[in-house]
Amino acid sequence: MSKRKLDIKYQENLGLGEVWEKRAISSVKEGNDALAKEALKRKRHYEQIAKEYKIQLDDQIKSVQFLKSGLAELETKLADAKRKKDLLIARQKRAQAQRSINETMSGISRNSAFAVLDRMESRIKDAEAHADAIVELESDNLEKKFAVRKP
Repeated sequence: MSKRKLDIKYQENLGLGEVWEKRAISSVKEGNDALAKEALKRKRHYEQIAKEYKIQLDDQIKSVQFLKSGLAELETKLADAKRKKDLLIARQKRAQAQRSINETMSGISRNSAFAVLDRMESRIKDAEAHADAIVELESDNLEKKFAVRKP
């Protein structure tokens, strides 16, 4: 039963207990003690029911408070876990970046820029020598053709 319904039932039974108390007082004033006793029995009955509703209401309030505090604690733990996850991700990214920088720097120290330039110069010289050889071969062929024509 909801807190609101329990509270309503509690108040109703308290009210009924008061009604029967007034009836008992009225019966005593009229001199009808037997009727007053019955009215007092009813009053105690409704007060007992009200007391039971009050116990249920108090227990439910405690349970709700316990659940709310448990939920707040769980939300705090969840937020802490999220912060820790974000921190670990940041640390991992930093470590990867550091490793990448170290690999790049070690590659530069092994193959310095001058070594790269020396290899480029060597390739260019090879290409120029190849081009010169082709030109020389073609000019030799042209001279042979003219030499063949001179009788």
